[in-house]
Amino acid sequence: MSQLKIILLISVCLMMMYSCNSETGVPQPDTDHINLDYQLVRSEQLLEEINVEDPVIGSEQLKAEHMEITELYFKRLVPLIDRGEERDSIGASLKDFLTDPRITYLQDTVRMVHEEFDKEIVPQLNQAFKNLKFYFPQWTEPNVYTLISEYAYQHFVFEDKDGRDGLGIGLDMYLGRDFPYSRVAPGVAAFSAYITRSFDQDHLVKKTLDVLLEEIMGPPPGARMLDHMIHNGKKLYIIQHLLPSAPDSVIMEYTSEQMEWVSQNEEEMWAFFFKEELFYESNMIAINKYINTSPNSPGMPEEAPGRTGNYMGWQIIKAYMKRHPETSMEELIMIRDAQKIMDQSRYKPRRN
Repeated sequence: MSQLKIILLISVCLMMMYSCNSETGVPQPDTDHINLDYQLVRSEQLLEEINVEDPVIGSEQLKAEHMEITELYFKRLVPLIDRGEERDSIGASLKDFLTDPRITYLQDTVRMVHEEFDKEIVPQLNQAFKNLKFYFPQWTEPNVYTLISEYAYQHFVFEDKDGRDGLGIGLDMYLGRDFPYSRVAPGVAAFSAYITRSFDQDHLVKKTLDVLLEEIMGPPPGARMLDHMIHNGKKLYIIQHLLPSAPDSVIMEYTSEQMEWVSQNEEEMWAFFFKEELFYESNMIAINKYINTSPNSPGMPEEAPGRTGNYMGWQIIKAYMKRHPETSMEELIMIRDAQKIMDQSRYKPRRN
């Protein structure tokens, strides 16, 4: 077979494996052959079905059907039941909880906001899971439990039945950017506007993947900002491939204006990090806002959002993978030397 025919054959095979999203340029892998096997439990709906006049029976039925999440929910997430508590007092605690106006309001709000969850979010979640299994064939999808957490948890992973992971999703943490979260706990930084603007359905699957990738990738390999940049850049790169239709602003959890700013100022950010000698800085106080959620990046213009270090890390990983296209996602996360990746990427910031 001639070299030309071989090249054409390889090209056809690659086109069959991937279809590229025209807007993002990121390939959607062919996952038609991948089957999913997990349980989706709408715990907040099951909770509403409990008869408040005899809540113990309902809770015991929940425990019989979904023991791990029920134990976790009532003993740790919304701790109502202590070990050895009498049946009557359990009933009283549950009745108080289920009839509490704050809880009924929360249940009503979650029901309204997430009315189309099964139709709109579940298909996105299924496709993301299939993509994750495509890039990480040994990964096993967790059972998924939606619930209300009284504004405490967006996601958590726990040991579910049969040794399988369970994934909890707090739907009350995705009520939309206009929901008055700041009134829940005034003055608490976790409910600042720059954080809660991503507490919506557009970001739900992305944030779910964040948690799952933390389980797969583990912590950064070192304490330097470069280690965090490359580690977080890998995560962003992988999530972009798990959600090939998602805009970059969702991947970064930026506004469209912030996304435009960082894309137009790569060279300036790069020069700033070199000038301030931040790449090899290991003092978390000095580097925190460049790699963790923050309203800004200290020392940069006021238009600069937080996590600019992660954005730069993402660009480095893109450059590295462009030069090393044979590298699989599994191989990428196994490369623990951040300096090696940066050097071999030969990344050069865009000039405008």
